[in-house]
Amino acid sequence: MTGSMNNSGGAADGSAGGNQNSQDGSNNPSGGGADQGAGGAGGDPAPWFKAAGYESLDAEDQDWLGAKKYKGAPDVVKALRAAEKKIRAPQERVAILPEKLDNDAELMPIFDRLGRPAKADEYVLPKIDGVPLDEARIGKFREIAHQHGVTSRQFENMVKFQAMAEVEMVKAQDQQIADAVKAEDSALRQEWGQKYDEKIAKGKQIAAALGYDTAKLGQLEGLMGYSGLLKLFATFGDKVGEDTLITSAKGGDGAGAYTTIEQVEARLEEIRNDDDMRKKYLEGDPAVTAELRNLEAKRRELATRRT
Repeated sequence: MTGSMNNSGGAADGSAGGNQNSQDGSNNPSGGGADQGAGGAGGDPAPWFKAAGYESLDAEDQDWLGAKKYKGAPDVVKALRAAEKKIRAPQERVAILPEKLDNDAELMPIFDRLGRPAKADEYVLPKIDGVPLDEARIGKFREIAHQHGVTSRQFENMVKFQAMAEVEMVKAQDQQIADAVKAEDSALRQEWGQKYDEKIAKGKQIAAALGYDTAKLGQLEGLMGYSGLLKLFATFGDKVGEDTLITSAKGGDGAGAYTTIEQVEARLEEIRNDDDMRKKYLEGDPAVTAELRNLEAKRRELATRRT
């Protein structure tokens, strides 16, 4: 019984094992054949994005996905979300640069989004205390700035920079002139010594008598230099008598033009009755002061001759 059962069990086991082996054997070759058949027919399994449901993807999209080596749609989603996190901006705020950056026409929409005004005359000039802006020159700059995509903020900062640079340049030039004048004045003081103040006073009187105002003197100084100008009028004062050159602010003759005391006194009375002349005298006008002094001297001279 035991042997029979063992033989039977063995046979059964053997039969079962044989059948199992046969099934495994038949399945494996069959599976292997199926795999070989599929591989032989199409090579590697078809990519996931070519399966059902992705028919809307064109060939270019499929090539792009194939190059990215994504294993499935979840990978694409993860990559997209990671990209959005890095960009950290909504799609409507993302600007796409043109392929070639030397094409102004394609770049202008981007400049517009960055803040370029719609028209050149919409640029607003900055307000700079104490600094006047040249409207005509800035008007031309507006056009150039707009053509090159300059934003409103950039325009304002550029105008400010240029204006302040010009202010600093003028300050530097003024300082150079002031230093030069100081050096020339120091040299003149050494050259003229104690006669410096006298020569300067005579020079001012001559300049006033000849009608040289500040603007004209400035022009002469630009041509001759500070010391050259002072020397010129000081020389006039030394060589020309005050009574023959110095005239009144009204353009009258100098004291030397009068030959009688009556003429001198008539001119003095005219000055006393002239409100403008009196005001200038009280304010220390050099021409009026010089004329009155010369008239008084002339009157004394004529009185001495009469006696």
